[in-house]
Amino acid sequence: MKQFITWLSLLLTSTALFAGLGCGYLGVTLINDSKYDCELRNITLKNGGNYAVGFPPANLAKGTTSPTFYLQQTMEGIRIKLDYRCEKKVVSFESQQGTCFFGAGNIHAFPDIANDLSTDPQFVIGSYWSSRPGEMTWRIY
Repeated sequence: MKQFITWLSLLLTSTALFAGLGCGYLGVTLINDSKYDCELRNITLKNGGNYAVGFPPANLAKGTTSPTFYLQQTMEGIRIKLDYRCEKKVVSFESQQGTCFFGAGNIHAFPDIANDLSTDPQFVIGSYWSSRPGEMTWRIY
């Protein structure tokens, strides 16, 4: 039994250390289906989170999809707010993922109620056991 516990702890430790982009990451993709070109006005990392791969796009042309950028969790999980100006219109939204610890964190989407444009958030919760990050896609229209 002691040998089994040792092997199990080694397996779990190595999975957590060498998993790459696992459930402690959140990928964010933006789709601009509006009639306007959008420019990033502000980024706020609210609950921790560090950039792991890429950054939010500074410009998002109408009819385009951004490359996915990934944030890495801190002890508080991940929460990021993005503010864009799309010509004379403003759109703001927040993405949040809870901390991954032996299970993927829940994902929440918070569109700003003062938006001039609509947003449609879609998300997929990550997986601890499959070492898969959470994914959030925001469609601006």
